[in-house]
Amino acid sequence: MRSSAAGKRCRRCARWSPAISWPATCAEARPVPPDLRCKRYRSACLFQVARLCQVQPDFAALGDAMTVIWSDGLRKLWNALSDVIPGQNEVVKDVIKGLMVAVLVAAITWLASKVVGLLRRLLARVLDRNDHRWRVERARSAVDRGGPGLWLAIPADRPPEYVDRMSSRPFVLAVANEKGGVSKTTTAANLASAFARRFQRPILLLDLDFQGSAGSLMHAGTQWQPQPPHLSSASEAISGDIEPAMLVRPTGFAREFTWIDSRGVTRRTPNAFGLAAFYDLKDTEDRVMVEWLLGDRKQDVRYTLYRLLRAPGVRERFALVLIDCPPRLTTACVQALCTSTHILIPTVLDPTSAKAVGYFATQLKRHEGLWPHLKVVGVLGTMTRQLQGEQDALRIAGDQLRATLVGNESKLNWLDRLGIPYELPYDMVLRDIAEIGRAAERGIAYDCVSRSDGGDDIRGYFDRLCAVLEDRMSK
Repeated sequence: MRSSAAGKRCRRCARWSPAISWPATCAEARPVPPDLRCKRYRSACLFQVARLCQVQPDFAALGDAMTVIWSDGLRKLWNALSDVIPGQNEVVKDVIKGLMVAVLVAAITWLASKVVGLLRRLLARVLDRNDHRWRVERARSAVDRGGPGLWLAIPADRPPEYVDRMSSRPFVLAVANEKGGVSKTTTAANLASAFARRFQRPILLLDLDFQGSAGSLMHAGTQWQPQPPHLSSASEAISGDIEPAMLVRPTGFAREFTWIDSRGVTRRTPNAFGLAAFYDLKDTEDRVMVEWLLGDRKQDVRYTLYRLLRAPGVRERFALVLIDCPPRLTTACVQALCTSTHILIPTVLDPTSAKAVGYFATQLKRHEGLWPHLKVVGVLGTMTRQLQGEQDALRIAGDQLRATLVGNESKLNWLDRLGIPYELPYDMVLRDIAEIGRAAERGIAYDCVSRSDGGDDIRGYFDRLCAVLEDRMSK
């Protein structure tokens, strides 16, 4: 048999085979050592020798792809068999020798495969044990009392295009405060409707508080709660289960705002879209966080929401994105801050709530490495009744923020560098208007409160607030 210059690929196992011309059931390929690559091909070749060869096989061609020891061993074995096998018929002797060599090679191959399989299983157990130990240590470092904290224990793995996309429009405005009950949801929902009217372009509001208050405002008069086993849109968003294309198309996950008018008719708000949250979000946050700590998620979950909201298609469709954040640094809140360009901090104007702004600013500064492009756009007083001491509380909140963020290297204190007070003027605070609360069952007050019930005053206030925030964000 004559050798071929090119190697072969076995059709049965698709592995590279030696540079020989048989069997004819293989395509051409580069020469690669055959002994540990394709045992089916090798066995077929040797039995083909035993059946067809009438001359001594060219072991030089086979040895060209083997080690020198293996090639010399086969040659010595072949010559030794010529002396041991009796008879004068060389053809018969060659056939017998070919069969014996084939059996010997098959036995060695089988034994080698068993040894290799055993070594692989042992190695897999060792690696699995090391992997288990690595997972435990990774999770333990996140909850270590002396460590940097849950969200800082593992170095940030930001996407390569993060800097460029965070430096461009559209803006993403997070409405956040670690203290609950400060009208975050009311502020975010009414701002979304006001910005939709102001820009005349699609606006997206993402609810990340599992109580679902924003969802009930955004989609009043419709069945917006997910039915088991389905998850809410917010849960799928922080899990990475929503592709940007699903958010961009008109019939995708983002649903239009709806509200009920005075006659009980459900109406829609043009250019206002929302992703609602429900109680399943809490379990989803815990699951995503644990999977990330154990290393089951390959991508950094802190930037999952960024990959969705800052994707090119989503940036082209929406003129502005607002996020209603939960009153804790949960998985969803961290994702929101990592994808936001600006943050608005609402607060009730009392001394306790004003000091809480400083505590929240401490968390923002401590984790500034996760969101280096986040800018504080201001502190907004809410639920005010024009009582004595409210202006002092608003000033204290601004001072707390200023004292905490002074000297930091990120963009959190950019307003202070521009000489702009953190606190929005007292005449811009959100009054404790009864109609805003009464309208909650019918939708967002900006949309559903009639002129006779003070709707013009509500819309006028949020229009002015939008103008102030847009001016600050554009600086």
